[in-house]
Amino acid sequence: MSLSLLLNNISLASTLHAPPLLFYSTGRPEPTVTWLNGDEIMQTGGGISMGRHVTVNRLEIPKMTRSALNNTYKCQASNTKLVPPAERSIRVDMLLKPLSASLSSKPKQLISNQEYVLACNVAGSVPETDIKWMQNNRPFTKGKIKLINNSSMVSSVLSFRPHPDDDGTILKCEGSNPRLQNSVLEDSVIMNVLYPPQVTLSLGSTLNPDDIKEGDDVYFECHIKANPREHRITWSHD
Repeated sequence: MSLSLLLNNISLASTLHAPPLLFYSTGRPEPTVTWLNGDEIMQTGGGISMGRHVTVNRLEIPKMTRSALNNTYKCQASNTKLVPPAERSIRVDMLLKPLSASLSSKPKQLISNQEYVLACNVAGSVPETDIKWMQNNRPFTKGKIKLINNSSMVSSVLSFRPHPDDDGTILKCEGSNPRLQNSVLEDSVIMNVLYPPQVTLSLGSTLNPDDIKEGDDVYFECHIKANPREHRITWSHD
């Protein structure tokens, strides 16, 4: 008796219907074929005769879920108790979207020029995970990024020092499977950066410094940028 399996492996997205597995066997008398998922029997019986002692047996799996990842399906054919069944197997590979993407923490306040470490944890993406850091939907280019892989998730660890210009912007991490479209999950935090007042002093905007004469009235404008906002402004003259 000889056996052959039409497919050597399966690679598909978890939302797709799996292609049928076709098992060809030859022998006299026609063999009984048993399909197994690991050690669990899924179905058993005869197949469709193709002539010349060739039998085709078909297994259909209506919908693959992520729990089928790396499952091994086996088909066994036997037409006598005198020898062990002949067997072929197939392992399931899958393309899976991430299940979650989350920031390890979301600081309510950040102090300017102080170092912070944030981690973006992405779980469930198979076989690859892509993690991006974005600021107001543009790539975040400040700081250093380290990637950590383990059996259950991938973590992107960002070390950075916020600046006053970062105040009020949205820092976001995006996790996706680069081999699947529309697989992006994200998490974000609004950066509330505390920094001391930044002060600029200028001559009144309606005045021309070249036209000022002795006895003219002048005024100055003090521009202040701070978080938290200034609570007192003091003018002095040397």
